[in-house]
Amino acid sequence: MRGTGRRVANLVLLAVLLGLLAALAVRCGQSESRPERRSREPGPASGPGDGSAEAWREGGPQPALPMTTIRVGGTAVRVEVADEPEERRLGYMRRERPAETGMLFVWPRAEMQGFWMRNCDWDIDLAYVSDDGRVFQVERMRAHDERSVRSVGPARYVLEMPAGRFAELGIGVGQSVEFTGGTSEE
Repeated sequence: MRGTGRRVANLVLLAVLLGLLAALAVRCGQSESRPERRSREPGPASGPGDGSAEAWREGGPQPALPMTTIRVGGTAVRVEVADEPEERRLGYMRRERPAETGMLFVWPRAEMQGFWMRNCDWDIDLAYVSDDGRVFQVERMRAHDERSVRSVGPARYVLEMPAGRFAELGIGVGQSVEFTGGTSEE
């Protein structure tokens, strides 16, 4: 009887621990501050080359990402937000050059970064931004150059815009980046 009681207690303890682990696993997949994202599934008239999820999987451009407005050195800049691993990996690959917007790459924490220009047909201005929102390095990236341009320090954010836009907007080293709010599906 004594062994049975201990066995029951162990099973109850195991069940409680498994329940806690399951709750933790569900909680880890959520983010309180992350806005709800639009579906990446293709629509009825989508296909390769049109920016749909199907085209993305088949080597086309990734779908448009949620937009937000940030301020760099006091200047408002509209950016797509790439905050998922696959979004960050693809970036502007196989995309047409945007006229005025940029792309903001976001990581959960600051770490050393490196960028290249595989499958990108146009030059890019790139800014490495620290965890506290300071631009600490600016680079001009050349189309199709597959050499990695490494950050000189840990970056939590990277801002990319078509080449020349940083000069037009006065974006440079030492400026602060302010994140003004959520994303929109524009």
